[in-house]
Amino acid sequence: MSKMTLVCKICRWHPPGDLIMSLVEAHFDIEPDHDPEDIQMELVAWCRRCQLEMPLDRSETARSGAMRYHHSCQRCHRSCVIRREAGYR
Repeated sequence: MSKMTLVCKICRWHPPGDLIMSLVEAHFDIEPDHDPEDIQMELVAWCRRCQLEMPLDRSETARSGAMRYHHSCQRCHRSCVIRREAGYR
């Protein structure tokens, strides 16, 4: 089982549980190489079992024009497909 989640673009930190903005702001305040005025988070595929980011293996275009992104966990080898509809930016 996997999901999409936000991670810190600088150090790949993942907020525990539900995303709470005050927790993200505190992370950027505490970390010395992070600028609290420039919060940078990135949406990634996330393995719920291992609590790790799932790197992109490959992408392909579906017949409908949608993009399919295949990710897999490097620890437990579970995989997921994230689909993005055509025309979505």
